[in-house]
Amino acid sequence: MRTRAPASLLVIGLTATALVGCQVDTWSERCSSNTAQRSCEISVSGNTFNDLPFPVSGPILGNVPDRFRLETASEGGSATFSAGGTEGGTFSCEEGQTISIGDSSLQCGAIGDNSLDFTISRTR
Repeated sequence: MRTRAPASLLVIGLTATALVGCQVDTWSERCSSNTAQRSCEISVSGNTFNDLPFPVSGPILGNVPDRFRLETASEGGSATFSAGGTEGGTFSCEEGQTISIGDSSLQCGAIGDNSLDFTISRTR
C-alpha cells in the first residue's frame, strides 16, 4: 500500500519555505496641511514604486505627484531611495537626518531592514 503523506508534507514544506522568503511591500501615509505647509508621515517597506502625496517641486494643486522607491535600507544604518520627478534623483539618509529634494524636505525616521519611516514636507 502506497502512502501520499510524505509527498503532501513535502509540498507543504516547500510552500511554507517560499512564503517565508516573500517580500511584503507596504506604504502608509498620514498627511496634514495648513495654509503655509503640507506634511506627510510615511512608512514604507519593500522596493515598489509609490506615489508621493504631493510633488517635491512645482505647484501642488493640479499636478501629478512624484514617485518614491526605497532602494536599500538596513537597520541601524542608512536608507537609499529615489524620489521626485525631474527635480529628483537618488538620495541617502541616516536616522534623524533631513535632506532637501526639490522644494521639499525629507526627514528620515526609523530605518529597518528594507523599511523606512520618514516625514516629507514643503511650503504650499
